[in-house]
Amino acid sequence: MKSSASSVLAVAGVLAATALGSATIANVAFAEDAFVIGAAHQGLSRPINVSGQDGAREAAAELGVDLRETDAQDKFDKQLNDVQDLLAQGIDGLLVWPADSGGALEFIKLANEAGVPIIGVTTPIGVPDPNDPYRPADGLSGFVTWDDVGAGKIAAEAIMAHFEASSDPLEIAVLEGRSGYLSVDLRRRAFDETLTAAGVSYEVVSAQPGDWTQEKGEAVCQNFIAANPGLDAIYSMSDEMSVGCARAIASTGSDVSLFSVGGSAKGIALIAAGDMVATVCYKPKDNGYLAVHAMVEVLKGSPPMTDAAIVSDSPAVTRDNLDECQPQW
Repeated sequence: MKSSASSVLAVAGVLAATALGSATIANVAFAEDAFVIGAAHQGLSRPINVSGQDGAREAAAELGVDLRETDAQDKFDKQLNDVQDLLAQGIDGLLVWPADSGGALEFIKLANEAGVPIIGVTTPIGVPDPNDPYRPADGLSGFVTWDDVGAGKIAAEAIMAHFEASSDPLEIAVLEGRSGYLSVDLRRRAFDETLTAAGVSYEVVSAQPGDWTQEKGEAVCQNFIAANPGLDAIYSMSDEMSVGCARAIASTGSDVSLFSVGGSAKGIALIAAGDMVATVCYKPKDNGYLAVHAMVEVLKGSPPMTDAAIVSDSPAVTRDNLDECQPQW
């Protein structure tokens, strides 16, 4: 079950989540009764995560929230220490962008024991029900995310549309994100299910992690192309990896078609240049912004959002509608 971003914004008293400017909470003097919210980020070396941080900071500045932030650098052990440190500071609420979905269940336990509401952001915590992947894990006061299931479906539909005139079986390689992220599983499962349900004849000839980086994405795509001379398409789970993958395609002279997820400025530029067919417009800044608003509502006494996640819109993007995706990262 999921609820739209617009309905939550109405509850929070915000006019729009898609016209966010820039803001900072540096050097702000907080009122004595200001809410103190901890933000445990998974890894701020990647632009998409920095965008989520920007959204959280903007909402905190608007609402007068004292936002205490940490960076796990994509390491679960560090994030565990970060969460323990934040709770020891006596925070009122905790936002977590989990570095490890399964391991983050420990954060729920710690926060619940401390009597601190916790909201997950972007990446699911725990193992979601395949039939209800956006339902917040037990113990969470809410979950704010984008549509990973929809992204996998959109990528599959884009491939079907692109190769509609071909009757030959498709050879597809999948450039996955970092292992341990449930978003990888959700994007892959929806991708396969959509192609299979449509009766498409295809084979995933290789699937390897690109760890969300350009460098690893380029290296993996070079391997895809070298090992599979008949490769038709590469489904990349992140625009950042797609930048490196596009370099690999260009350097090898391959005619493989690239499909992605992200909606970043770099991804939009690849589509505009004809180096990528399609992507999915993710809005990480909205997620951070909405998460702070949702936590403030909980701290003010609103019931925890335990039955439905807040899912921001994630539309498809091709050369035909580039102006409909305003990149947030």
